[in-house]
Amino acid sequence: MAGSLQQLLLLLALTPTKQLVATLKAPKTITPPQAGKPSIYHRAPTPYEVPEAALATLEAEGLCVVDNWAPQADVQALRRDVDQLWDAGKFIASKVGSRSVSADGSITDSKTLEEETRRAQTAWLRPPPDPSVGDVDARRKLDGVLESLREKLIENSGAPLLRTMELSYAKYPVGGYYRRHIDVPRSVYYMLGRNGATDYSLQERREYSILLYLNAQDWSHRDHGGALRAEIGEDKVGVSPRGGRLVIFHSDCIPHAVEEAPERGRVAVVGWLRTRRSDEATSLRDSPRFRAAERLERFGHDGAAKRQFQRCLEHLTNPVEKAYCYARVAHCAFDGLGDRAAAAGAWRSAIELDPASAVARAGLGMTTTNATERAEALGEAQALQPRDARTALIRAASSTNDAEQLEILDGLLASSPETRCLAESLLWLHEHGFDSNQALEPTRSILEQAAQFAIETFGDDEENICAEFGTYHGRSLRVLDTRLPHNWQLHGFDSFVGLPEQWRHEPAGSYSVTGDRGSATGCFPGRAELHAGWFNETSKPFAQRIVDDGDALALLHVDCDLYSSARDCLSALAPLLQRGSIVLFDDFLAHETWRDDEKRAWDEAIAENGLAVEVVAASLLSKQCCFRVVGKDGS
Repeated sequence: MAGSLQQLLLLLALTPTKQLVATLKAPKTITPPQAGKPSIYHRAPTPYEVPEAALATLEAEGLCVVDNWAPQADVQALRRDVDQLWDAGKFIASKVGSRSVSADGSITDSKTLEEETRRAQTAWLRPPPDPSVGDVDARRKLDGVLESLREKLIENSGAPLLRTMELSYAKYPVGGYYRRHIDVPRSVYYMLGRNGATDYSLQERREYSILLYLNAQDWSHRDHGGALRAEIGEDKVGVSPRGGRLVIFHSDCIPHAVEEAPERGRVAVVGWLRTRRSDEATSLRDSPRFRAAERLERFGHDGAAKRQFQRCLEHLTNPVEKAYCYARVAHCAFDGLGDRAAAAGAWRSAIELDPASAVARAGLGMTTTNATERAEALGEAQALQPRDARTALIRAASSTNDAEQLEILDGLLASSPETRCLAESLLWLHEHGFDSNQALEPTRSILEQAAQFAIETFGDDEENICAEFGTYHGRSLRVLDTRLPHNWQLHGFDSFVGLPEQWRHEPAGSYSVTGDRGSATGCFPGRAELHAGWFNETSKPFAQRIVDDGDALALLHVDCDLYSSARDCLSALAPLLQRGSIVLFDDFLAHETWRDDEKRAWDEAIAENGLAVEVVAASLLSKQCCFRVVGKDGS
């Protein structure tokens, strides 16, 4: 840094902290072990009820499984119906459907018998089969429970699902199969729309695929084959077709296959719930899908929220509304998913639609990796909105010109407390040897870095503990769950009734999950052990438990906001920190009371426990700061 900036640091007289250790012998780098994966499996609390946890998984992962959804008596009744329809010759060989669009815009929609792709038999239930054959009452009951399921999915996703469900029995003989496929590639739907198709069927899209298995409950695909092989991102799962088990997944994004069962035939109810283009709202705020996307984003299901915001774009005509929707896509992509390229692309689209948007230009400057584009976008944003302190902070942090940085910081320091705190936070990072260019990361990136730092030191031992204080709806806990080794212990602490006292502009009781659809019962990873209560009540018994079990506190995530709450958990757990332990704070920097909240509690814990620490990750955007313990009591 230039000498003038060094002088400014001295003049600010920043609160001193424990002397940082400049060097730390690098721990042995290891290949991270397999991380924990969110569970797709859930259990119906009562017959035909899909729990909130399963709905959250469906939108977050694209697929969920609900065991014991249908009672065995109903499964057996449907199976008898299948057998009777089969004996009456009502099944036909299953075909494979395809649609294509030629250069002149003409559409070909066909179904062909392709045994190299699929070997199965189908009995369609829509329209209803011959009422003189089979168990009509069982079919009527099935119609009723599927209608209730449709309404539940509408409530959860905002998707305008049609009543006209595609529904059939699928019977796979011994050795039957269905090779890898996607029920409806979205690219085809888009092509059809762009070419002005008006036929009713072509204006519809399969939204959800539904399977209800009618086989024995003891079916195990490891023993009997016949699994549903589904791909969730880079993960591949095998789902056994057990009787009464319900599977729901998004039709357009889950590649899947049915593997051969060498000894057993398998039977399932197969259905598709559809949406129709003309049924979508054209006003953003009036769109149920938009409201559902906001709720998904609020509860940390960023991938699902991004997908829903993108679908809202298909029907919007107002350029300002479209620009705002692109902004929401960008936020999900960047902060929630850590995808800079997708976020920058969405911001560019927003700028094209609304050139006067300072927010969109600042967003592009924040997310793009192109230095020239970043400088231009931030400069344009500042010109459009000269008093925007956050844009000024990003410009200062990303600048490689000391004189420019000093000028920006000087302006921020001379302004209001809300603005001054931004400059002070950046300068504090400089004082602690952290490059401000590295302090513009999204929330997810800092969480993932913290997890990786902990893994590098502690490996994959089952004695390792990750504890989070302030879980709220489980957003960060789910990220840590996916990045940490599967045999690590994961603990989440929260009152679940909100803050115990006012914090900044947030009144006591803020961040309560009581009554929220993403509450503690619905959104947390299956391996996480939750501890409900005030931190002064739960932290000390937990600390004693760690000591008694001989475990290692490898990663501590403090998202307490308040000084008092952070102090409570650190008083109990800071003595257990050891060389290499990672401590991540969520609201450490860049807000007007930052010196008096989590930072103050941490400074006290450092002094009381003789800790030497270094800053290993930080973000002025997300306010996070991550420390590694490099020494204790002079060691």
